[in-house]
Amino acid sequence: MEYNFEKLEVYKLARELVVEIYETTEKFPKSELFGLSSQIRRAAVSIALNIAEGATGRSKKDFVRFIVTAIGSLVETKAAIDIAVNLKFATNEELKKLESKIDTLFFKLTALKKSLGENE
Repeated sequence: MEYNFEKLEVYKLARELVVEIYETTEKFPKSELFGLSSQIRRAAVSIALNIAEGATGRSKKDFVRFIVTAIGSLVETKAAIDIAVNLKFATNEELKKLESKIDTLFFKLTALKKSLGENE
């Protein structure tokens, strides 16, 4: 059985981002396991989970609210990755790879939000 959210391109992209975030944070110092590594992972997972929960068939207004939350988690993920690079936990190359996915997902989530009738 396939749920509605599994058909959404933004969900698929968010799921891919989670995998890449986990692979990247696996290389962080072990002392960061419950620090920045955990925070980045939780923020990335939150993106996918909010998309899934929002797509459950409630109202468009509810879906928009979950998409807005997903966008917030996406921006949090981006900021945390920037911090990781500054702390030398990740390389600029790793950041650029993740930024590309983050940018694509940001624009697609924003477009989905607008298509649902929320332009703010």
